[in-house]
Amino acid sequence: YSGRYGRRLGAPALAAWHAWRVDVLLSAGADVLAFETVPCVTEVVALCTLLQSRPAARAWLSLACRSAAELQSGERLADAVDAIEQYDISGQVEAIGVNCAAPLLASPLLRAIRARSPRPLVAYPNSGEVWDEWAHGWVAVGPDGTPSAESAAAGAERFGRLARQWAADGAVLIGGCCR
Repeated sequence: YSGRYGRRLGAPALAAWHAWRVDVLLSAGADVLAFETVPCVTEVVALCTLLQSRPAARAWLSLACRSAAELQSGERLADAVDAIEQYDISGQVEAIGVNCAAPLLASPLLRAIRARSPRPLVAYPNSGEVWDEWAHGWVAVGPDGTPSAESAAAGAERFGRLARQWAADGAVLIGGCCR
């Protein structure tokens, strides 16, 4: 999920692509929209612009990151947070966070977001497993990123310890994403 489509499509086209879903959810009575796994700055701008045209809408926006400083697109996390601060002129983005990132990245990402925004923080990273194309299955990885024989219980305990750290880092909404 690289986000490379952002530059090719542009913010207006991405906003139009999201608009029907946003309208359906708002008409269904959604209180807060979850814009999640956003991989590029162009999509951040598109979503903030879309919200401007729907003044009653509220959302949180979570970013998909490949490192502690980069979105999946390779763009700087700082630029995405700055774009929210610049384009969300009415404060409709009620929280900013990360999802679908490795659990060990969540704390540095939350701290990087906090350094650029006072908004509440959200964290729901993935399990930390990686897809092993040779074995055709998910493989646990240890804290150093190498394959691990860690049991499910030990992995859950580690995830719990990390979740407590995310709360200490300021996350007010905490959960888990995909594998």
